[in-house]
Amino acid sequence: MKKIIRLITLSFILYPLSFTAQADDWAPIWDYDPDGSLFQRIADLEQEKVLMQLERDRAQLQLDLDRLGAEKSRLIREQENADLRAEEQAADIERQRLALEQDRRRLEDERQRMADEAARAAERAAEERNNPPRQTVVAEAPAFESIAENAGLAESYSLLEIIGAGNQLVATVEHLGSGQQRRLSVGRQLDGWTVRSISIDDGIEFERNGEVVTIGIGNFGRGAV
Repeated sequence: MKKIIRLITLSFILYPLSFTAQADDWAPIWDYDPDGSLFQRIADLEQEKVLMQLERDRAQLQLDLDRLGAEKSRLIREQENADLRAEEQAADIERQRLALEQDRRRLEDERQRMADEAARAAERAAEERNNPPRQTVVAEAPAFESIAENAGLAESYSLLEIIGAGNQLVATVEHLGSGQQRRLSVGRQLDGWTVRSISIDDGIEFERNGEVVTIGIGNFGRGAV
């Protein structure tokens, strides 16, 4: 009986001790330390995968940005080239316009000049039709001839001067009735008389139908009759 009581008492003493030993193997969840555990390694791997994906996405985004930048630069260059070509075309068109304008003005000036010349020619023609030239010499010639026939050649003219040298002498005579002056050389005619010779010593010798008349030195400066 005493032996049984002793065993029961010993069991009461050992049971709490065994429960405490088991409790050390089953710690509470709030005392769980994840560092160095499998969960930590899994979390690290997942984090690395996410970071690697983010890095790839960033690299792809940078590549897209670079490609867009290059495309933008190309478009800017093409726009600048297009603007330059447009400016050159505009300048060329302006040069052609100025050249055409100069040609137009030149043709207009030429047309105006020709029109003015035609107008002046028409005016001259009209003036000539309305005002025919006067035949002064022809009208007066018969009077000279009549005077010469009535008074004689030597009595109708006076010798004013003889100029020249050798066979190139030229004489000037004046009609005593009208005061008209004539310049004569060998071979010229005066009132139907042909100049045969001119001499400073003898004067002017005329010939007509075998008859010879001389207006000599004595006729120099003779006044009107």
